[in-house]
Amino acid sequence: MKPKPKLLLTIAVSATFTVIAVLHFRYNAFARAALPSVCSATSTGDLGMDLLTLAGFHRLPDGIPIPFTHESDAQGHQAATVVYRDRAYGVTMRKDGLGVCLNFNPPLPLERSKRTIKADVESVQGVVYDFFFVRWPYAFGLGLIVVWLGLLAKRNRRLAMETGEEFAPTALLDVCPDLAHELEALLAAQGESDLAAQIAGLKIVDRCRCGDDFCSTFYTLPKPDGAYGPYHRNVELEPETGTLVVDVNDDQIAAIEVLYRDEIREKIHALLP
Repeated sequence: MKPKPKLLLTIAVSATFTVIAVLHFRYNAFARAALPSVCSATSTGDLGMDLLTLAGFHRLPDGIPIPFTHESDAQGHQAATVVYRDRAYGVTMRKDGLGVCLNFNPPLPLERSKRTIKADVESVQGVVYDFFFVRWPYAFGLGLIVVWLGLLAKRNRRLAMETGEEFAPTALLDVCPDLAHELEALLAAQGESDLAAQIAGLKIVDRCRCGDDFCSTFYTLPKPDGAYGPYHRNVELEPETGTLVVDVNDDQIAAIEVLYRDEIREKIHALLP
């Protein structure tokens, strides 16, 4: 079976955007983040010990900060200085209930250091390898979903074409002769003689499938994919029973909206189940 270009293009585009999204997430996860503080529900009461304990639980690209100085004033306020990436950062202790928070001034940077082309290439290679060789079930599942959606769309189009080929348009006069004569008379009475002259040659090509039990609307021209356009208008008639509206597109009758006419609905549904 020859592959369809549109299906292959859909798969390629979906896979490309997926890879780009994964790369963007992995590559920029720590691009502009910073660590202003770390907190714990418990405290030893010693800033140096708390700093070593808390810092080890946070993911920093270049390891944990190393305490450099540690001092306390007469009021018991503790402060410290840590070195991270060859730069000094001040640390102060802040009570948080029974726990403690350590505030860094300025915040510890989380972006990658020493970004080089070689490191970036290696990072991208690692992500690609991880996605296609380690996490291949996700890629495979995504591909199956895209293929299934493409096949489903193809099946729907085929069914629509088959339905159109199996059903031969049928003259309105043959299905609902009374309705045809009624439409002719009502259109002529409203001064729509050109439209009245079209009734005898109208053919039913499809019906409305909204599911309402009071609807008997049918189409006399193929239903458009979207709106009819700027040359569409409705001609509302005044029948003795129910509702009749003629949809006109570019001076041609495109559809007949029939509501609350059970006898018409039975004939239309018998023709088009």
